[in-house]
Amino acid sequence: MNAARIGTALSLALLGSTWHASTLADSPLNGQIKAVAEAYLKAQVADIPGKASVVVAEPSRSSRLANCTALEAFQPEGSKKLGNTSVGVRCLASATWSIYLSARVNLVTQYLAAASNLRPGQKLGPGDMVAKTGDLANLPGDVIFTANQAIDHTLIFGVLAGTPVRTGMLRDPLVVQQGQSVRLVLAGNGFQVSAEAVALANAADGQAVKTKTVAGQVVSGVAESGGTVRVTF
Repeated sequence: MNAARIGTALSLALLGSTWHASTLADSPLNGQIKAVAEAYLKAQVADIPGKASVVVAEPSRSSRLANCTALEAFQPEGSKKLGNTSVGVRCLASATWSIYLSARVNLVTQYLAAASNLRPGQKLGPGDMVAKTGDLANLPGDVIFTANQAIDHTLIFGVLAGTPVRTGMLRDPLVVQQGQSVRLVLAGNGFQVSAEAVALANAADGQAVKTKTVAGQVVSGVAESGGTVRVTF
């Protein structure tokens, strides 16, 4: 084969390769698959405050997939909502196939960080936290967004200035303290009685706690705000 024929063959091969890649990228089904995947991933983080952005990789097999009139997106078990993740799209009508795509989900939002170095056991107030902006994909999953989530809570361990405040580092505020006089409420179907008692331990709202009545009987119940311990039958 002479040089001219070789050049022509190579040119045709390159043109064919380029045409196939262009057809793949411009395929209507390709666009539909990406649109369904992107909408699904945005919906997964719609309840989180902030601005979400989603990038979905091109479907590499779209040119070999049969046309479909009903697409559904899903995520494999264990997939993350944020950061690098994976999303699937399957056909529900006119054909049976599924395809998996790589994706990246970013969510820029405001979160709370320690305004200064905070010590273990410190009870948090509004001045102990400062608002910062960052990508939630790069932050701990239990980061706090509003001061109400942390005010009056106690730190389990120390936190350095600028570190995100997380629910996992907080102890719920106590509603009952050991030795405190409490109102013991015993309630059941159609009745409710109350008596005075003394808490035998500290407890946050919703936690179980033992009390001791005036008669010396130990009764376990659930701590509630306002110094109440409730026993439900």
